Amino acid sequence: MRDDRSPQNLRSRAEKRGVRPPRRGASPPPLARRSRELAAIVEDLDAAARPRAIHELRTTIRRFEAALAAAPEPPPGSDEVRHRLDRIRKRAGKVRDSDVHLKAVRSLPPALAAVGRDALAAALRQERRQRLERLLRTVDAARAHGLVRRLRRAAAVAAAAPAGGAGAAGQALARIGADFTTLRERTRPLAAANLHAFRIAVKRLRYRAESCAPHRRALAMAADLERIQDAIGAWHDWATLAVRARTLPGGERAALQAALAARVDSALAAALAVTARVGRRLAAAGAVGARKRVRRAAPPAAAPGAARGGVRTRG
Repeated sequence: MRDDRSPQNLRSRAEKRGVRPPRRGASPPPLARRSRELAAIVEDLDAAARPRAIHELRTTIRRFEAALAAAPEPPPGSDEVRHRLDRIRKRAGKVRDSDVHLKAVRSLPPALAAVGRDALAAALRQERRQRLERLLRTVDAARAHGLVRRLRRAAAVAAAAPAGGAGAAGQALARIGADFTTLRERTRPLAAANLHAFRIAVKRLRYRAESCAPHRRALAMAADLERIQDAIGAWHDWATLAVRARTLPGGERAALQAALAARVDSALAAALAVTARVGRRLAAAGAVGARKRVRRAAPPAAAPGAARGGVRTRG
């Protein structure tokens, strides 16, 4: 199975299936774009799905949800689509967990093979097969209930809707910046206990930022939020693997557990460092944006004489 699922290819394949492309030179609304991409992914998913395909399924669902939440008017049938996608995303998340855990185990030193590494990898591969089967059953049920058709209809409706201007995107980005500042204050100090919840909130902010493209600040803000998300995600992958390994063959070995614990500690330190550095940059950008909004919102300067009762007129 081909695993080339770039947004360009997904849009091209969706348009070949009958979804009308936007007029030349126009950027399709985020909801139309995400709906097309998601329809292509859901239609093509099969038992040969590789890790990248599962990752694209999950992230495209998240992007679709963010675009749907930002849409002025949700397309008809959105509640049913959201319900089906929520079940698919949760099933895909389990497969994705197996994929990242397998990748992590393969990165451990070969010397650990004799103390449980290979046995743990075999157990994780079996677990992935079972989880993928459950995901495919959920996707099959959603396709049978018209999910692909509903997504194409949502793309057509969204493409026909009037697009918001750069001003609306700028205001949305300003709100995202303010929300990030609030999130940082609310989660101080960051530590292992609250880091995963912080990451989930950052991920949602990132998808909101992406939905503001092509605004010039949207991609830069989304990229910074993604750096934080990825750094914390790497720590979370090692932390959940260390816990999961204790319940699987080979994973309970002391030497393997010690190696996993060391990776968890290293990833935690890196995640906190990246979050602090990038967070300062995002906060500074948000403060600049807030000052600009205040200046734009300030009332115009009063005309000469206005403070003394207005402009005189001849009597």
